[in-house]
Amino acid sequence: MEQLDSYHVFSKIIHWVTALLILGLLFIGFYMNSLAFSEDKLSLYGWHKSFGLLVLILAGVRVVWHIVKPKPKPLSTHKKWEHGIARFAHVFLYLALFIMPISGWVMSSAGDFTVKFFGFDVPDLTQKNEALFQNSRQIHEILAYTLLLIVGLHMVGALKHHFIDRDRTLRRMTVPDLGIIGGAIMSILVILLYACGGIYAVKHLKKQYLTIASVVDSNVRASVDEENEGIFISSVLPEWHIDIEDSLIGFEATQYGQGFEGSFKIARGQIFFDEARLGQSKLRIEIDISSVKTGSNDRDEQAISTEWFDVKAFPYAIFESHKFEKMSANHFLASGKLTLRGITVPIALLFILNIDEGDNGENVAHMTAKLDLNRLDFGIGQGKWQNTDAIGAVVKLNISVVARTK
Repeated sequence: MEQLDSYHVFSKIIHWVTALLILGLLFIGFYMNSLAFSEDKLSLYGWHKSFGLLVLILAGVRVVWHIVKPKPKPLSTHKKWEHGIARFAHVFLYLALFIMPISGWVMSSAGDFTVKFFGFDVPDLTQKNEALFQNSRQIHEILAYTLLLIVGLHMVGALKHHFIDRDRTLRRMTVPDLGIIGGAIMSILVILLYACGGIYAVKHLKKQYLTIASVVDSNVRASVDEENEGIFISSVLPEWHIDIEDSLIGFEATQYGQGFEGSFKIARGQIFFDEARLGQSKLRIEIDISSVKTGSNDRDEQAISTEWFDVKAFPYAIFESHKFEKMSANHFLASGKLTLRGITVPIALLFILNIDEGDNGENVAHMTAKLDLNRLDFGIGQGKWQNTDAIGAVVKLNISVVARTK
């Protein structure tokens, strides 16, 4: 029979199960961020999400249980300041038990990542939204570091009461006869798990610093050099100037069967096109591979790595066409070649073209097209990534180009 000032056995079970889950999730969370993008990392993300949702469920059960079975009053040996700190820590921990899983759920939904609860599909909380993804990710990370600190203070407080004050604080949440040796063994195990989380938290901070440095370097490298102007074609036909800001190469792919979207920016190009002189029309478009955005920094970093697009060796995808055919009103076919990762493949691009008059009297062309590609045809996804179980082979392109001419 439990002592009157001790917690109920169910309270003890749910407390320690939740505590171990939190420490394990912190450890796995920081550890995942130290890994390169891989199938193993994606698998860890899946387990992390499942156990995170389990914590959310347990948090709800815990709140309901405390309403049904109020917890014991603080011990009379507790000082006022100790009671205040403990109360603050408990309030924060309860909030974190709800906010951490929900922010992770929102982050996955906004980033087009699948969410499963031990194999069962979980509905998205929101549509894809890169700004929301980044904000929820930041909240998730800040809470993780703060939770690591608060849990540490909570542990130090419990150990102080057990080993220095020698009161019943820790015994009320474990067993009444927990002694020095039992407390020491339990403390060592918990501290080891906590320390592992702290080590990988430091590694994650270091990785973030290196990522920022890499982004700065990429921005410098992506600037257009005047020497490259010579690669463009020339023609006696009217030249259409691409509106880079309004043009985009969107794509859709799958990750473990769950669709996600991304985009590339056009770096530069030239278009010489006249519907009356299709035989002389031609174009060359260069797409900046380093501009890839999918809503996930990890996925973007992997995309430009040597296993995928290898952006250092092949910074641009190039589409060239010297043959155009009119299929029907506003529908044209451009036969050309697409070069990705150093591999050139013949492409037949069916596109819709509408030309309007702009505000300044210039002609404005709006071109849209859809195209399915097999990433393996271009060697995108080397080694184990040639297996399409994790990342599907078929990539659907959604092309939108705006160009102007006098």
